[in-house]
Amino acid sequence: MKLTPTQSTVAILITASFIISGCSRSDSTAPVEPPPPPVTLLAPVTVNFADTEGGVLNSATFTLTDADGEMMTGIKVDGADATDTGYAQNDYVVTLSRETRDVTDAFSFNLVATAPGYFANSLKIEMPALADVIVEEEVVGDYTTKLTSKQPATDEVAVIAAEETTTAGEDGDVAEEIVLETPQPEEGAANEEAVAGGSTSLTVPAGTVLTDAAGAPVTGNITANVIHFSNEPSGDTGENSALDAFPGGLSPEGVLNEAGQADDDLADVSFVSAGFTAIEIANDEGQVVKELGGQTVTLAMTIPEATINPETGEPIKTGDTIPLWSYDETSGQWKAEGEADVLGYNEDTKTYSIEKAITHLSYYNLDWYGDNCSVRMNLTDVNGQANTQQMGIRLTRPGGGYRFSTLMNSAFGFDELILARVPNTNSGQIVSGDVSFFNPQNPAEIGLILSITDADGNAVDLTEAVEDNKYVGPFCSLDGATVQINTGVLPEPASVNIKMNRTCPAQNIDESVPGYVTLYRLNDNGSIRNYVTGRYIDENSVGTDVTGLFDGTRYRADARILFENETVQFDPRNFRASADGTELTFTYSDPSDACNGTGGTGGTGGTGG
Repeated sequence: MKLTPTQSTVAILITASFIISGCSRSDSTAPVEPPPPPVTLLAPVTVNFADTEGGVLNSATFTLTDADGEMMTGIKVDGADATDTGYAQNDYVVTLSRETRDVTDAFSFNLVATAPGYFANSLKIEMPALADVIVEEEVVGDYTTKLTSKQPATDEVAVIAAEETTTAGEDGDVAEEIVLETPQPEEGAANEEAVAGGSTSLTVPAGTVLTDAAGAPVTGNITANVIHFSNEPSGDTGENSALDAFPGGLSPEGVLNEAGQADDDLADVSFVSAGFTAIEIANDEGQVVKELGGQTVTLAMTIPEATINPETGEPIKTGDTIPLWSYDETSGQWKAEGEADVLGYNEDTKTYSIEKAITHLSYYNLDWYGDNCSVRMNLTDVNGQANTQQMGIRLTRPGGGYRFSTLMNSAFGFDELILARVPNTNSGQIVSGDVSFFNPQNPAEIGLILSITDADGNAVDLTEAVEDNKYVGPFCSLDGATVQINTGVLPEPASVNIKMNRTCPAQNIDESVPGYVTLYRLNDNGSIRNYVTGRYIDENSVGTDVTGLFDGTRYRADARILFENETVQFDPRNFRASADGTELTFTYSDPSDACNGTGGTGGTGGTGG
């Protein structure tokens, strides 16, 4: 199982019959052509959009671009409408696939997303070579892009925001000074320890000329937003983390050097962050400031004293240097911006300060960087057999700056785990941290490791390498290891058998057909809690089993059948999973001319109900 940003898998038994329109026989003796067949997708991937608190978004807009920033072609997009500048969601999950078989080799592209009231974020989508795909129609990857609200609604995540308003004249000149400074969390707030005194401040002098990316002045009512993302030096923050919102992920590709050029030394890196920030100034029309009329302003950030410098292995101190990077929201690329010196220490906030002159607005990131590895682990259950139960996995670096957390996906199995682009070395030093497996229904329950055997068959000394049933050591040393999991404490698994069926009475057709289903986990009030998985449903008569569900948990299933020029979308169905296993059947009564006996192939009808 290769993990890109992914979520869990779930389902149960429900039988639903969806009728689009009545079908009747025709008395005509004219030849009747068969109804149009459903079509399938070529090695599709799913993308879901979530906020940093874990909520699912359905109002995102996004672009798909290649490494040169040009719009991608040859991509079939389901779940979003094409716009003049990209795409706009029309469903909770977007599915991306090849339009044709013309390109069979692996390729990748960038997805850059935003939503009203949120900062932009990006991720890299990797489409595998068709020769490497076992079932071409099956979903081969689940991606999640986390968007951060400009005004976070809770204190559950280690982010702090500030907002100011002003006006700009017809030339884009600011009427008054803009002072942005993130406050500290209130005493006792849930994110107080994780923020650890970190902050961002920026002052834009009165008279500064604001222009957008095209050089046009940004005028009228101006709203300025800044948000500080902590590097969370206190360690594991649980289900949601500020580091999950890092644009492009902490192991981005295609990082540019200071000249804005591709650089082999930056082609395949992992970041360890000392903190990052997003700054956006825009007018009421949505015109976003990019440049500051050639002027420089001072970006100031504070870094928690508990931050461990990977160059030294010691807490940061005055005189250390940290590389600074800026982010292009259009291309989804990071660019080197030189280094920032660690300055004085603030006894009150227990932080060190940095200052850096900048000329444009974007995300800015204080990050050390290094190379990557891939980690493949074999997973066994409490009895030493191949694992069959879903878990979550989390990698965290003590001293802050790196985290990866996801749920395993049943589409790829639970007995093997492949982690791509894991930090190997940083500034020449081996990157070590905590690796834990957690209960997917209770992410705080992380002590699931029973034993570890390394690639050479040697047992890992639990008294040294495992602390509280977590692995503690170099991330990349787990490559080839076998990890035994205490699956006895995991929730009883449930599964669902899903079928797609089409009827065409005029031609005596009652057949299984291929389609796709998307599963979501629900909150107690029926709202969507999180995306679970997208699956291809085979046309065989026995249906497709989706495993990894939680007994007694409520889910929602969105099903669809694809035709050449139309998608039949069934009404969502909510259900409660059962360990006994059940069936979920979607039946489509085909309203095409062929099924009405009129002799033509006609259309595929409307939406299932």
